[in-house]
Amino acid sequence: MSDLKQLLVELDQRLLSLFNSRSPKKASSEETSNVNITGDHSLKLDLLMEDEIIAFFREQDFPCVIEAEERGRTELVTDPQFLVITDPLDGSNNFRRRIPLVCYGIAIAAIPKDSSVADFTDIQAAAVRSLFTDEFYLALKGQGATCNGKNIWPSKRRKLRRSIISFDLDHAYPRKPDLVASVMNVVKHCAGTRRFGANLLDMVYVGAGKVEAMIDLRNNLSVVHSSAAFISQEAGAVLCTSEGKTFRGKLVANEHMSFILAANDSLKGQILHYLHAI
Repeated sequence: MSDLKQLLVELDQRLLSLFNSRSPKKASSEETSNVNITGDHSLKLDLLMEDEIIAFFREQDFPCVIEAEERGRTELVTDPQFLVITDPLDGSNNFRRRIPLVCYGIAIAAIPKDSSVADFTDIQAAAVRSLFTDEFYLALKGQGATCNGKNIWPSKRRKLRRSIISFDLDHAYPRKPDLVASVMNVVKHCAGTRRFGANLLDMVYVGAGKVEAMIDLRNNLSVVHSSAAFISQEAGAVLCTSEGKTFRGKLVANEHMSFILAANDSLKGQILHYLHAI
């Protein structure tokens, strides 16, 4: 497990160096002809970051397959032992607008011997780097989570009416009125909301105690964002589906995740109650 930690730390330094050298250049925020797994055109920096990740694991002779937002699946070996899943640049619209809330996220899962695929429960290690704010989140399975080497924990608030929550309803307003009404019923009973424009940050901030919950039930967000959910769960947060069941998303880039991430079971229960009270 320590080897996975060292891999993620070394990769972080390479990605941070690349970002710092390329992000000031205007061309980095230009769209390319590449269409990613969400149907959007990749930015030049999206592709540069993803190519650096692929090159790093190839140089390390790491026996893995890579599932990524920009190019989809890249097989580095014929018989992989691990699956790497990544969003190389989350918050692309923030980046184009020079809003300093941009990050990358990456998770490493062990592929079960009796299977050709891995799911969320197979993740062994993950990292999220907020590229403008100098926050490096890291977690190993069963060992808690850290930010810049210091342990993090979710908020201890247990009352929804005193909690700040994040939610994502992008593209849901005209198409999913029932979902919007359910989430808004939760919002009516909380202390306030925040939205950071990079889903990885919305999620990892639950584990870091900055917000009390993140809700995304659109079934539209790619599982390339699993890294942040894993980090928050390892920190002590509670992750579940809209029915309160264990989240087990399959780690394939074009699969979607729908989830509630809450600081504790008490808040999870209150969120589920108000979601289904409509």
